[in-house]
Amino acid sequence: MKELIICSAIKMSDGYIIRGHRHGNCFDTARAIPRYAEYRTKPDDQGFVTSLNRFVGREEAYKLFVEAGQVSASPDGHHGKQLFSEDLY
Repeated sequence: MKELIICSAIKMSDGYIIRGHRHGNCFDTARAIPRYAEYRTKPDDQGFVTSLNRFVGREEAYKLFVEAGQVSASPDGHHGKQLFSEDLY
């Protein structure tokens, strides 16, 4: 079975992964956790969690998404070679 992209996620500086429907949901959750209230993510901290419970960045997520035959839910399709939460649902 191919590894699938399951949901959006952000990786915090201490390695903690916050999952969400969209990346904005992840940011909202992070701000609600006192130790992360002031933390600002970098672009490399934004990614996705796979069906094998791995955090992957946007570019690797895009490759896995295409290899698994997942189809973008975005009316505009993919935006380059990176995956966005709009591609999931």
